[in-house]
Amino acid sequence: MLSTARLSKFYTVNSVLSFAVSDLVDSAQPRQYIMVDMGDVRDINPEDGKIVGHLATTGEHQRPIHVMRGKGDFLGGGATGIVELLESGDVVKSPWTDPWRVSDCKADMLAEAKIYKRLGNHPRLVELKDWDPVDCVLTLGYMPHGTLKAFIEKNGGQQTISPAQRKQWAIEAAEGVELLHSHGVIHCDIGPHNFLLDDHLSLKICDFGGSSVDGSRASVVPGVRYRAPTLAGRTMQPATLKEDIFALGSTIYFVSTGHEVYNDLAEDDQVQKLYVDGVFPDLSGVLFGEAISLCWRQEVDSAKIVMELLGSMPTEDAQASSHPITPARAD
Repeated sequence: MLSTARLSKFYTVNSVLSFAVSDLVDSAQPRQYIMVDMGDVRDINPEDGKIVGHLATTGEHQRPIHVMRGKGDFLGGGATGIVELLESGDVVKSPWTDPWRVSDCKADMLAEAKIYKRLGNHPRLVELKDWDPVDCVLTLGYMPHGTLKAFIEKNGGQQTISPAQRKQWAIEAAEGVELLHSHGVIHCDIGPHNFLLDDHLSLKICDFGGSSVDGSRASVVPGVRYRAPTLAGRTMQPATLKEDIFALGSTIYFVSTGHEVYNDLAEDDQVQKLYVDGVFPDLSGVLFGEAISLCWRQEVDSAKIVMELLGSMPTEDAQASSHPITPARAD
């Protein structure tokens, strides 16, 4: 029976539910994942980081704290489940197993597995190594440099990322989006957090659990800075290719500038209103500004066109550096 746990990490999953990654005290299994409600975080003793076993509350409902056993070293987590690094060097992505959302999480994992199998092998994809249809667990290749977002945030200010490297990423991001669209998949959450970097700093698009396939209803929407104005206030309409392309524009903007659109605005509502009003940042002097503008204005019909336009654009440093960069990893 759970008595106490020492908090090691805390992550917000959505506006209601969050989870903590903890090691159970007096447990023979060192890798345990405890999910708690956001309100319970205030009950953690700041001096010793301990929480006491009790009911977690979400709105008007009470839910028991749920513990699931891990498979490896924790890499990250989200609304669908957790990602862990195995001793073999592979990565496993597992759904949350708590009874109040296990069905939805497994459905998203199944959808992601089907998309991987539909897409096949491709340079813009992480290698799918195995799929467990019983527990709905994906085994994938390990991407040592983490997400594009974390990598740029950690290295972008160190002048280690050349315009040529940024151009490569912009083209590869567009290529990844085009790959999905050409196979009937709309990602629905395009952003630098959903691109991974391999050993050679090449991009791999990832996280398809909430995507739309052949017109199916998506279970996710992009973050507000990647969300097309057509999505504002819309909940039941099917996803569109142009909404992915809009998000691609914001992703290229992040690659080019090292920060998100309107990063000086704290309120999401402010950003959304500007988008709805057709007001976007000045792109004068921004690398790949023409391509970004076309995406934001939804004046381009395919990611392939964006990819070709990016390929034809000059950069300040058109030639890759003869000295490979050795940036800090984003882990």
